[in-house]
Amino acid sequence: MSAPSATEHDAVHVYGVISADALDRVELPERVAIVRSGALAALVSAAGSRGLASEVRRHDAVVGAVVSQGVTIIPMRFGTIVTEPDALGRKVLDANSSSLLAALADLEGLVQYTVRVEYVRETATRAAMRDDPGIESLRARAGRDRSVQIQLGQRIVAAIDRRRPADADRLRAELARVAERVQCELSQDPERVADFACLVERSDATQFEDAVEGLAERHHEAVHMTLVGPLAPYDFVPEL
Repeated sequence: MSAPSATEHDAVHVYGVISADALDRVELPERVAIVRSGALAALVSAAGSRGLASEVRRHDAVVGAVVSQGVTIIPMRFGTIVTEPDALGRKVLDANSSSLLAALADLEGLVQYTVRVEYVRETATRAAMRDDPGIESLRARAGRDRSVQIQLGQRIVAAIDRRRPADADRLRAELARVAERVQCELSQDPERVADFACLVERSDATQFEDAVEGLAERHHEAVHMTLVGPLAPYDFVPEL
């Protein structure tokens, strides 16, 4: 059963955009409506007031429901509100139809996985000490001297910061062998390496999960890896 079309002029929360051709093969959650314009359809609901956490869960659930049914969606970031459904058709779907249709075609059959990587603290500290011999002398003098302890912590963080780009590049290269595309976002947290957004053929999802499990096992002494997905391709959609 298809979702109703949005016709009222109230503010709407936008979940994402799909091909209008996919409407007959996606079952949407309750209270999700459609704003259709030509070959595109936006999935919306009345802008809610149930609280931030509830609205975030709702957004993720709606987008996830579309992905789980094998339909390609260009997801909107949480909090995308349009004051009138008519404006959504004109100002988003019509104005960006070429880029949206191209993105849908480009992403057809693909899903995103996110691989979150954090350092094993003891291993990262040992590597920092190898890179910066001065850390060991600070460590020997630290004792209960608070100022030296602060210097020591700063020195270790700085050494890890210098290592992070190269560590991330190595992991990215390994992930690139089993994913269609990989994007890397370096962490600002000294205990983390990076988040890797990986675009994967839906039909290859199991093989990708197995490959990441193997990668995590090979590097378990140096890093912890967390795999999240399959997701909508949040990191591979055009800016609107």
